[in-house]
Amino acid sequence: MNEGGQVRAGRMRDRVVLGRRWMPTEPAEDETERLREELLETRKRLRDFKALINRSPAAVFLWRVTAGRPVEFVCGNVTQFGYTRKEFLDGDVSWTAIIHPDDIACLEREKEECAARGIDKFTREYRIFTRSGEIRWIEDRTVAIRDERGITTHYQGVLLDVTDRKRLEEMRCNTREELERRVAERTAELARVNEELQLDIAMRREAEESRRQLEQMLQQAQKMEAIGTLAGGIAHDFNNILGGIMGFTELALLDIPEGSPACLNLKQSLKAQHRAIEMVNQILAFGRQTEGDPIPVKVSTIVKEAVKLLRMSIPAMIDIVLKNDAASDMVIVDPTRIHQILMNLCTNAAHAMRERGGRLTVSLFNVSIDLEAALAYPEILPGLYIELAVEDTGHGIDPQIQDRIFDPFFTTKKPGEGTGMGLAVVYGIVKDFKGAIDLDSQPGKGTRFRVLIPAIESREEECTTTGSIPRGRERILFVDDEKCLVRIAEQLLTRLGYKIVASMSSIEALEAFRSRPESFDLVITDLNMPDMTGIDLSRELLHIRADIPIILCTGFSEQIIEEKARKLGIREFIFKPFIMSTMAQVIRDVLECRE
Repeated sequence: MNEGGQVRAGRMRDRVVLGRRWMPTEPAEDETERLREELLETRKRLRDFKALINRSPAAVFLWRVTAGRPVEFVCGNVTQFGYTRKEFLDGDVSWTAIIHPDDIACLEREKEECAARGIDKFTREYRIFTRSGEIRWIEDRTVAIRDERGITTHYQGVLLDVTDRKRLEEMRCNTREELERRVAERTAELARVNEELQLDIAMRREAEESRRQLEQMLQQAQKMEAIGTLAGGIAHDFNNILGGIMGFTELALLDIPEGSPACLNLKQSLKAQHRAIEMVNQILAFGRQTEGDPIPVKVSTIVKEAVKLLRMSIPAMIDIVLKNDAASDMVIVDPTRIHQILMNLCTNAAHAMRERGGRLTVSLFNVSIDLEAALAYPEILPGLYIELAVEDTGHGIDPQIQDRIFDPFFTTKKPGEGTGMGLAVVYGIVKDFKGAIDLDSQPGKGTRFRVLIPAIESREEECTTTGSIPRGRERILFVDDEKCLVRIAEQLLTRLGYKIVASMSSIEALEAFRSRPESFDLVITDLNMPDMTGIDLSRELLHIRADIPIILCTGFSEQIIEEKARKLGIREFIFKPFIMSTMAQVIRDVLECRE
């Protein structure tokens, strides 16, 4: 008998056939003994094989392909799942019954697909319930056994408990997911920190840029303050010079027949002197960078003076054209701010043409805005306006940024070329004027800014004559350290009927007043004088006689000085250079107010 239990043919001696049986010619004791030994050896090997299978972690099943799938063989180590071999062999427990219900349908589908494709070996993993109700993972390696006709009759399965491996895989998967989650969270945190860092860097850069711009603005303010200080320093002397010219001109007009050529020439000279006064006041206000009071001014005069300054600072390859088509260009504004508008717009225009040159055109027009036209400018009302236009032939402005050009600190210039405040300042000034500003620009075709400012009715200034100047007989103490102004005041006030005591020293004037305080009806004193200022002199005079009216003369207005003087008791101010009619009227107003 071989290992399969079949009888193996051995050598036999002569055999005799008796009827239907083979009969050995000699006794078969030896052969029987040999066969018995082989059988014992086979059984021993079978026991060893079963023991090996039972000691293996895998469980071996063999079941028939019929209804219920009866088990024909199961190894003993199936007890690891809490069941016995006998329960499966007797049919008390079926393998299908202990499979997790969520896995049955998938197993059946895989089995049908393998059968349809003629696959005899397949491996799958699924869950089973142990006797105690615990869920275990099984790796099932199944082989189909076919008969000689190729029909599957049995399935043999080797089942291995892989629960620990699955748990490790699940732990590894969970660990990987946890690591991925932590990596994602850390990445998001790093991204957030990086974003905050970039934002902080951007804010620091913006703060640094703002600081740099503020430093530039501070430096500019310091320059302008220095200019203001310088302008204030020269204002006294310059106004004294102008005062002398105007005073002697007005005195000459008193001695020349009205309508004579000399009279007409002197009146024209006086008009030029008035323009010089306006120009000086504009320079003083611009140097101080303070807002002056709105006054009636001719825009054309400011434009002409600004264009003269521009010609000295703009490259020669840029041609400046001035057009004045306005029949009436009077407005009520602070002249300094008109100057700011023009200088900012013209500076930007020149910058746009700095590489190739071009033409800068400054134009003035009268524009009548009716109700329909005012709809295009919601910020203004219908009426008469002065249009101040600044046009260049430069590179133009990109349409995508035209809505932002009036934003503070927005600029297309390179660092160090501008702060982006110029157009913002212009926009603010125009709004304060109750006006409007618009822009027309195309890349490569230049830019045109159009500023609308409310206009007023134009009034020509006429030089006054002595016929309309008020007169008087009071006694006046006049104090000024400029000899020419003292001479003019003596002649002018004497001609108006006043009795004059003039002095070029504030100390001497104080002594003269102290000696006869009741003999004076009015004191006119300059502000800036050596030894004793006009404020100090006024304080001493008022200490001697509290009711003495005092008029203070100054070259330029300072709010602090005015407030201090008003509190001290000074009645009125006269700004240099003197205008004869103005001085005469102020004198009468102060004296009559006393009376």
